[in-house]
Formats: sequence, C-alpha cells, structure tokens
Amino acid sequence: MRLIYRTILCLVLASVGSLALGVSVEAAQIMVQPQELAVPQPNDYMVIVTIDTEGEMINAIEGQVVIDKALGQVKTVTESGSIIPFWVIRPQVSGESSQIIKFSGTIPGGYQGSAGILFNLVMPAYQGEQITEAITLQNVKALRNDGLGTSVAVKSVGFRLGGQNLSLDSQIKDQIYDQNRPDNEPPEAFTPQIAQSDQVYNGQWFVSFAAVDKQSGIEYYEVQETKNGRIKSDLWVKAESPYLLQDQNLQSYVYVTAVDRAGNERIVKISPRNPIPLWQSWWPLAVFVGLLVVLFVFWRHKRKVMLTTK
Repeated sequence: MRLIYRTILCLVLASVGSLALGVSVEAAQIMVQPQELAVPQPNDYMVIVTIDTEGEMINAIEGQVVIDKALGQVKTVTESGSIIPFWVIRPQVSGESSQIIKFSGTIPGGYQGSAGILFNLVMPAYQGEQITEAITLQNVKALRNDGLGTSVAVKSVGFRLGGQNLSLDSQIKDQIYDQNRPDNEPPEAFTPQIAQSDQVYNGQWFVSFAAVDKQSGIEYYEVQETKNGRIKSDLWVKAESPYLLQDQNLQSYVYVTAVDRAGNERIVKISPRNPIPLWQSWWPLAVFVGLLVVLFVFWRHKRKVMLTTK
C-alpha cells in the first residue's frame, strides 16, 4: 500500500498520468559506465548507471539492472550525484542472492543532458574469466516531460568484463563523490510540502520531501511532530516520503531531517498551518500562575514589613 501511495504521489509531482506507453520517439540512451573493464579486477570497483537524453526532456524513468551471478554480490548501491529526487522504487540490494536491482523514479520539472547519473554500484573484486554481458539493463522506460506521459524509446548499453580498462566520461567523473575525500557537507537545502490528496492515505494530510546530497548520498530521513516547537531526541521517527502526519489538525511543528551516508544531517522546520490559539496554550497559564506567586510573595513581604514597623 505504501508503494502505491508513493507511486501516485511521485507521478503527480512529475505531472504525468502514468507509465503507460504513448507516442514512441527514438531518443534516450541509458548505459553503464565505464562500458568495459579488463580482468582480473583485484580490488572493489564502481560502475555508474547513467542516462543521455539525446536532447529530450524526460521526467520519469524505470527499469532493472541484471548482474551476472559470477560477479558476486553487489557491495553497495549509492545515489551519489543522482538526477532523481523522487524514487518510486529506490535501487537497492534486496537479498544476498539477488542479482536484479529494480528502479523507478521521477524528476519534477524534467531533466535534459548527456551525463545524468541515476545511481552507482560498488562491485567486489573479480578474478574470473571474461563476461560479455556482465551487467545488463532491461525493461527500461522513460517519459517525456510534456504532461501527457509520452513514452520515449530508450536504448540500453550494458557492461562487460574482459575488455580494456575504459575510463569514465569526464562529465560523469566530475559528479562522482571521491570516497577518499571526507564528506563534511550536509545534504542540500530542501523544502518539504504538507499536502492532501484523495489518492494518498485516503485523503489524510501527509508531508512529502526529497533532499539531494551530491557527495555520499542520502541515507535516510527522520520526521518529528511537536506542538510546542521544541525538538526532542527521542521523538524522531525514520520515515519515507510521503509520510502520514499524526496530527491531522495541523497544529504541530513538523521537522524533517535528511541524513547522508557520512552522517551529516540537515533539519528543516515547517510551522503549523493551524497554530494552537494562545488561550489554549500551556505557557500563558504558567505565566499567570507565576505572576500570582510573585504577587503573593510580594504581598507577604510587604505585610511583614508593615507589621514590624508598628
């Protein structure tokens, strides 16, 4: 059910109706870079799944990466430098024996370029024979950013082991996080949105969010709701977008934290849409009681002074 909600929300944000096929246009190319490496590979190595839109403006893409079992288990999947802010299906390793990584994401406003990073795979060292189709891309679809859900034909280019050590495209290399360089920067500023839709959580209020971290990538998000505006360390809840708000009266401050893979975080605050009326708040009562106490102490002191002077 959560996946359905996320799918609907992402497609709405991307201004497309569905991933159904429309008028097909020969355009984009999705590929694994570098396209080949020599064998053996004595150390872990990274390959990057990228897209060249060939002049088209696209706002949604999906597909799957199929990895030959001889390569071994993928060590890490990262989104460092990814052009996709909203994942319907986040690329990840689903199990120890899984060799298929599915992905689906949307790009509100669209993307046009020749060196767009989708995600990165860190593979284990390889000492075997050459493999012509070491990593392939299947069932790839893309949508044009035209508000109609027009399908764009996509050509797929895989990865082979046993060729030559080809270098990465210079534009891609510039966007990849150098893992030897410490990541001390928090995720980029982002703006969570509180919204309501009949198609998401049965019309209940939710908060949607997506942050970008071009170095180590986003690890997870946390959400906290508080009516007094003060953050408490034990109230954080790990969350995915869209997140169903507990306070459906929208009287709470909502904090969303994006944490990258290096542990850096950025916290964003959303003020309550329907703040609690002053007379309902606890602090005016506390101030009133405090004033009464002060007046009482002052009265007693004054009375004591008067009695001693008589």
